[in-house]
Amino acid sequence: MTLKILPPVNVTRFEQLKPGQIFVFFDHTSPCYAIKTAKSPNRDRSDMVLLGPGFSTEVPNATLLSWQPATVAVMGRDLTLVLATDPSKWFTDGDRRAPVCLAVCGEDVFVCANGGPTPQRYLACYINLRTGDIVEGRLPSIAAFTRSWRLAAPTGDGSSMTLLEYP
Repeated sequence: MTLKILPPVNVTRFEQLKPGQIFVFFDHTSPCYAIKTAKSPNRDRSDMVLLGPGFSTEVPNATLLSWQPATVAVMGRDLTLVLATDPSKWFTDGDRRAPVCLAVCGEDVFVCANGGPTPQRYLACYINLRTGDIVEGRLPSIAAFTRSWRLAAPTGDGSSMTLLEYP
């Protein structure tokens, strides 16, 4: 008998993840998806950005959090990001960020996040979804933004299952 598990899951420690990996973070107010960032020059270790859907009143949107010695679950290996196709879901000002806004800059996609020392002290930063690299302050060129997107994992039969979705 063969047991197929979908999506493939790997439970590991946060430290073992590679930058850009999306995972389930359990040590938050409620479990949620997050992405591991690359180590930046002014930080000792990699951080993470919460993607939701579980946010708290203390962390109400995508926020850069310090390294955590946590057990995490990686769901799938080849995830697909499905961006909005409805033109009304796109905008060119980055001020409409809550809860999780994505920026497309050239061919790169970034999570718009609060990189401030506390969730109440906002500092714009952007995390590249492919590499986990952090861009602080401003994006490298012009961008378009959307809060309507879906993260999906392949099922093996040509279809996919939704892991996280924002309308």
